[in-house]
Amino acid sequence: MTEYTDEERQTLRTAIYGAGLLVSKADPGSMEVEGSATATAIKNLSPELQEALGTVFPKLPRGSAAQVEEVVLDALRESVAILKAKAPRVARAFPDAVVSVCDAAANADGDVSRPEVAAITKVKAVLAEEL
Repeated sequence: MTEYTDEERQTLRTAIYGAGLLVSKADPGSMEVEGSATATAIKNLSPELQEALGTVFPKLPRGSAAQVEEVVLDALRESVAILKAKAPRVARAFPDAVVSVCDAAANADGDVSRPEVAAITKVKAVLAEEL
């Protein structure tokens, strides 16, 4: 079992939950439906990633879409570094896990908008540059 500090777990949670939030804020629809879809996708992540996240709900970033984006993308970068150092196998699976959360949020209302696609593209770009 890999040991993570509370700060590392918070960074991982901010990255994953925040990625879903980033997509939701890109084209606000039903935040309740999108939030529920995000939570379900997170519950379906691998046991290793679930263990890394821990059980505490994250402190999600607040503010404008641009402010949320900055915090989430930074958390994604930091998360990749954390996982590469502590759990390389989980680090390799991390991008697909994050994208699955983003896709769940985008598809929650049955219609994926251009702003949602753009948000997911930004998430993918950050993850690709970090691996």
